[in-house]
Amino acid sequence: MDNMVFPSRGHSIREVSRGIERWLTVRGNETYDHQLDAVVRGLASGEPLLTEGDDSVGNMAAIDAIYAAAGIERAVG
Repeated sequence: MDNMVFPSRGHSIREVSRGIERWLTVRGNETYDHQLDAVVRGLASGEPLLTEGDDSVGNMAAIDAIYAAAGIERAVG
């Protein structure tokens, strides 16, 4: 697989069978498309997004803890 983590910069799957090589791409929306669609739906309906509030704050706290454990200082502000 090429670029499994960041497919919006291109992605492909390489298959080799009986000495024949094929490169394939996967159809469908990218992660950003799904995120944008969720935001648009939330703004239109007024319903909270699944990634709002306490969940977002908890995710950032976890990311901050990972950086701190790795000894990486981050600029604040």
